[in-house]
Amino acid sequence: MVLQCFLFLVRLVELAAVVLRRPTEDFPPPPPPPSPPRGQAPAAATQPAQLSKKPFNLYELWDEWIKGLNGNKPACEFTARERGRVKDKFCRRKHVWDCVIRLMAKGFDWRAAVDRIYATYGWLTVTQIINKFKQDKKNQPIGIHPRLR
Repeated sequence: MVLQCFLFLVRLVELAAVVLRRPTEDFPPPPPPPSPPRGQAPAAATQPAQLSKKPFNLYELWDEWIKGLNGNKPACEFTARERGRVKDKFCRRKHVWDCVIRLMAKGFDWRAAVDRIYATYGWLTVTQIINKFKQDKKNQPIGIHPRLR
């Protein structure tokens, strides 16, 4: 009984940590960066596109796709050359991004789509969820978990 209570509390703390880290749209956008001096290219054009080292959860992963994290270019706007520079990370994360896009096409909000992924695979780390996507690609007839089609 004590062990069950302890495991329940651990699970609750994990859930609270993920929910508290959820991105919110309540904050105003940051002010635009100052324009560069005449004759110089903007900083974004000279800065290579990068993906974050370790996104905390799928909500951050989606923000990385749409807005970019830490001042980096959004992943959805990467050119073929930029995708090639971060090929391993990009290809692995693309499974999640495609799933969220597919669920949004069915009428889900992006947050509900991410919640559905968590409901399907559980509150695992981003890496573990991506590994589950890869397993499903091999083991499922269509390559997608039935709840995420």
